[in-house]
Amino acid sequence: MKRKSLLLIVPLLAGALVIIALLGQAQEPRLDPDAVYEVSWVADGDTLTAGKLTVRLWGVDCPELAQPYGRAAKVLTSYLAEDKKVWLRVRGQDKKGRTLAEVILPDGKNLSEELLKAGVAWHYRAYVKSSALAKLEKEARQKKRGLWSLAAPVAPWVFRHRPKPSKPASQPRLGADHQHEITVYVTKRGQCYHRAGCSHLSKSCIPLSLKSAKGLGYRPCSVCKPPRRPTKGTSGIGVGDGSTNWSGVSGRI
Repeated sequence: MKRKSLLLIVPLLAGALVIIALLGQAQEPRLDPDAVYEVSWVADGDTLTAGKLTVRLWGVDCPELAQPYGRAAKVLTSYLAEDKKVWLRVRGQDKKGRTLAEVILPDGKNLSEELLKAGVAWHYRAYVKSSALAKLEKEARQKKRGLWSLAAPVAPWVFRHRPKPSKPASQPRLGADHQHEITVYVTKRGQCYHRAGCSHLSKSCIPLSLKSAKGLGYRPCSVCKPPRRPTKGTSGIGVGDGSTNWSGVSGRI
């Protein structure tokens, strides 16, 4: 009797395990090859508009625009995704109603992974447990790419919760012995960096530090003749030599 009971129970247990495994696979979102979205706008490094969706990149958190490498993250995301057709692997929605998704680029690469490789994003461990993303961040840290070249990088989730000063911080004057970071301007499609007010700048101009602009492969404009070298004592925010090819980040004016 006991033997007959075991013979009945074993197949049932095996079937239950198969069902559980299939359910686990079903929870992993799949990529719909027919659902193609065109990226029309990039708000910052990890937020963009694809079709009618506001997409927040899944698994990463880029520096805020006011932080070092925040502008560099936006430039890289714009270069890789803006005005291009992408696929989305939707993961849900965040508290702001944005679509949480992995963005798959035309060449099949994962946008979140490319940002991590370049050192312009953090693995968002608080919300996503991923050994693959953690590994990419670790590699960028070890090679001191992008923001990991800074002495003490501040995580964006820490930066966002810092208390705001009651009064605007006074701007230090530029002295002969201590110069502030030089800001230049680039466009989404341009190959040059410019001074403010240059006639070649368009409405899409993006402020960057001089070191960051040079690190991204921009060259000085021949019309407005911006500075070519950071002044002694500056602290630029250039992007390191990550695996992403930055040489073609800009197109043409």
